[in-house]
Amino acid sequence: MLPLLVLIAHFTAGDPLPELRVTTDNTLVTRSCRIIIEPDTIIADPDGNGVIQIMADDLTVEFAEGSLLRGAGIDRSDDQLTGTGIRIHDHRNVTIRNAFVEGFHCAIHATSADKLTIEGGRITRGFRQRLRSTPQGEDQADWLWPHTNDNNQWLTDYGAAIYIEDSDAPSVHGVHVRRSQNGIILDRVRNAQIFDNDASFLSGWGLSMWRSSDNLISRNAFDFCIRGYSHGIYNRGQDSAGILLFEQCSDNQFIENSATHCGDGFFCFAGKEALGELATTQPMDFTGIGCNRNILKGNDFSFAAAHGVELTFSFDNWIVGNRLVGNAICGVWAGYSQRTVVLQNDIGMNGRASSSEGGGINIEHGFENGLSANRFHDNSIDISLWSDDDAHLLTLPWAKVNHKGSDRNIIGENTWSDAQRVVRLRKSPVTLVSEASLAALAGRTDTDAESTLVTSPVEGFSPPPAVVRSAIGDKRPVGSRSQLDGRENIFMGEWGPWDHQTPLLRLTARQGARDLYELFGDATSGGGGVAMIGLDGAGDVGTQFGDIVPGVPRALTVGTRAGIVGLRPYEFRVQSTGLDQMLRGTLISTLWSIRVFPWSDVADPRKEQEAWRKLATLPTAVAFTSDDLGGGWLRFGRGGTRDVPFLAEFRNTLPGPDHFGLIATTRLNIPAGSWKFTTLSDDGVRVLINGQPIIENWTWHGPTTDAATFKQAESSIVQITVEYFEIDGNATLDLDIQPQP
Repeated sequence: MLPLLVLIAHFTAGDPLPELRVTTDNTLVTRSCRIIIEPDTIIADPDGNGVIQIMADDLTVEFAEGSLLRGAGIDRSDDQLTGTGIRIHDHRNVTIRNAFVEGFHCAIHATSADKLTIEGGRITRGFRQRLRSTPQGEDQADWLWPHTNDNNQWLTDYGAAIYIEDSDAPSVHGVHVRRSQNGIILDRVRNAQIFDNDASFLSGWGLSMWRSSDNLISRNAFDFCIRGYSHGIYNRGQDSAGILLFEQCSDNQFIENSATHCGDGFFCFAGKEALGELATTQPMDFTGIGCNRNILKGNDFSFAAAHGVELTFSFDNWIVGNRLVGNAICGVWAGYSQRTVVLQNDIGMNGRASSSEGGGINIEHGFENGLSANRFHDNSIDISLWSDDDAHLLTLPWAKVNHKGSDRNIIGENTWSDAQRVVRLRKSPVTLVSEASLAALAGRTDTDAESTLVTSPVEGFSPPPAVVRSAIGDKRPVGSRSQLDGRENIFMGEWGPWDHQTPLLRLTARQGARDLYELFGDATSGGGGVAMIGLDGAGDVGTQFGDIVPGVPRALTVGTRAGIVGLRPYEFRVQSTGLDQMLRGTLISTLWSIRVFPWSDVADPRKEQEAWRKLATLPTAVAFTSDDLGGGWLRFGRGGTRDVPFLAEFRNTLPGPDHFGLIATTRLNIPAGSWKFTTLSDDGVRVLINGQPIIENWTWHGPTTDAATFKQAESSIVQITVEYFEIDGNATLDLDIQPQP
């Protein structure tokens, strides 16, 4: 460990704060000061305890204009960032003002810091994972796991711009966060005021809370906090969210925030301990445990990849006067919720990207929830209430004492603009409606034999569980990005969503002998153009930029030159205004012989492999060739080979989207060295070289990445065989080959 250094403050005449020049790690701050850091200075934090360490109570640390605390240069990728910029531990009434921090795993980490104030500043280029999902297909490895954090897993695994734990009454306002995975994390925090911040265009969570209650979150922008989305291809979200609450976060108020274009706009889950899924040292009463009595008022939770609001296994929450428009799955998902009030919201155009779960308000196993005075319009279905056979969940301790099924929910007098299937009920014995609502719903309900609508005087609801607090802050984030309305404005790169300002260059497809990239944003302003530097193997590899068309991403094609066969690795740097990026890949120039065929249970590939393989030799198989077995035509989504344009001549003989197999073979010259073979598959995949399997995931699974290293002693031609089967649902196959360092 490096020795701790106390830097002597340098006073300036007439200046209310003495200057502290920071030049090295482990700088201790013992009294109020103004931080001075020379331009282009990089100060790493190898011991992980903070470059700047606050060592006293009741002090103010202010960054001088132009001072930037930078932990790493651009030569270190964002998923390799380490260390902490500013550390506060067991000191109260500390103010951090106008901190500019970049290049750390965590910019500001505060523990036991009651009455901490973080005011203003900009945090950028923090830790973030490199995303494996592409515009053509999802990779399940990108899913987040917010379900555990009692040992700071969120910080350790995912990083944060600001991480505050075990603290009372902190205030964070006016902070700007970009190019990071997570913005503000509150861990066991009470009585916080979080307002006027902008933590948007992140690849994880804008604000996340763990076991944190009695906090006020007001007038923040947490827009475009998302991963797992490709417009028109897949909408997963992968547990990203603008605002996330896990494990018994109660009595919080969220007033006039904007969390649009996120995985979920607002994601609230009672927690694994609350459900009884974790071992406890003491007996626990699970009655009424959850994320309870939270109030969501005047927020915008629109255009999510999944849900505008997901709020489950919890009690007495209020969702009042919010905008919930254009969410891919539904506006509100409130599974197992009780006494939730959904009141006076704008709920429209939800559920259009989900064939099964889509809707305005979806509640499974919900009890005594009240839905009134909402404006419904253009949803796939407005309200869906149901019970189903959740065998595992119903055995949990929470369900044993709290579960009452889908019953006694209240549908008040809402505004309906949809003509059909306004309300759908399944296994919901009694749903209460007013006489006026019953008349308005006549002919527009879909109920099963176990569900009934019962008239009852349900004109209003009880007052909220606590006084609704007024908004604080000067910003007005709701509607401030209305020019980006619509999920079609979500564009994901390998590090996160495009901010619609700085340039983004992303790989869109690997197509054998061609890699296709897209350049978003004006990266050629100032007359500098786009420079291609250090192209490796220029004799075999060519590049071509497409024309500049306003409003359309510019195309970049990297491809092998005519007549070139085999593997051609490339590496080059793209530079322009606001853009400096390395591109690496391997072009696979070969011709694949492919056979596609249907299969049935009598030749299930998981049980009868040889019988399944023989199907490829029957007349029912369709044979063709392709120069691509990468991320192009094999990203089927919920379709299949019949939907592939270049196979249109075989459309009538190709198998349907489910229960089909594919066997592809080629002979390829592989140079000496180590080569990494990677597949992305949904469902089963096997890769063989000269008849010996190197990758084998012969199971029914979602989009999954598998990899193996093949060592080639000397350059020679090998036979590569790829076997693949699809069972049902989404289908994808991708093969990539890259040199192994």
